[in-house]
Amino acid sequence: MKNITTLVIVALLTTLHLSAQTFEEWANLDDKKFEKTAAEVIHNTFEVKKFALSDEDLPKFEKIGLLSFSVFDPASFEKTNLYSYQSITMSQLGGIYLIDAIFKKTYFPMNDRVHQNHDVYILLPDNYNDTDQKKKIYEDTEFEISGLFKATAAAEKKIRGGLLPDVKVDIPGLKRVGYANADPKIWRAVGKLAGELDLDAFLIIENYFTSDKKGTYLTAVTMTLIGPNPVPYREENEKKFAPIGPLKGYLEGLVLGSIRMEPPKEAIKVITYTDGMGGINIDGMDLFYSRMVDYLLTDTKEAFDEIRK
Repeated sequence: MKNITTLVIVALLTTLHLSAQTFEEWANLDDKKFEKTAAEVIHNTFEVKKFALSDEDLPKFEKIGLLSFSVFDPASFEKTNLYSYQSITMSQLGGIYLIDAIFKKTYFPMNDRVHQNHDVYILLPDNYNDTDQKKKIYEDTEFEISGLFKATAAAEKKIRGGLLPDVKVDIPGLKRVGYANADPKIWRAVGKLAGELDLDAFLIIENYFTSDKKGTYLTAVTMTLIGPNPVPYREENEKKFAPIGPLKGYLEGLVLGSIRMEPPKEAIKVITYTDGMGGINIDGMDLFYSRMVDYLLTDTKEAFDEIRK
């Protein structure tokens, strides 16, 4: 009986320890453990190295604009009886409230961190659209995903019986960009826009959540740097451009670096639902997002430093 009691206590303490995970604890992991929570790290050094003639053809990271800061909360489904399922996701209003709170909590700390460590600021549209022409170009630009990702979305919709009640909300004034590190059509369009606005790169932040009856939980954050192709188009390379996904020819934009990070233990609860009301808790998010964007910039710059001639 004593052994059983001990096992129950150990299991309870383990559960409490897991549920106590916070953004602050995540942000304060040592470098090795923190980097292990990166589920995906991407650089496009190969495409640049293949055509670069000198260091002048390598990307610069002196002027970075924030393009997108969005919430993605795909609906999950819970079986309510033999014949029906209930859709579970945060409300659209809840999503707007959440993204606004996260942005206000994290933007300035991220900016302070990258300015201190990289001597650069993460500019907002009001900063980088500094002429009427740039403002018009920005406002007129929309991003369309490629056929492959449209097919993926259509398949998901079919699986859900024709319903796609996902919550998708953004910060006003910014663009909505999904599949940023995966869809070459997005790279091309985003990189082209960055070049037209005299930026070295755009930062795209995708915040992923899931919800159940008890709350909403952060499952992952993806940060992606997309910039103009630093290697200019040269006619002699025309036949050397290998197709990337559905696209052929010279790509005006490339993913320079991208990192997707997931909580080290389990999804972190950010909204608790009690009697229909939601209480938000994003303490420590500023510390985590600041460290993540610093990690992204450091890792990306180091990757391109390795191919300097």
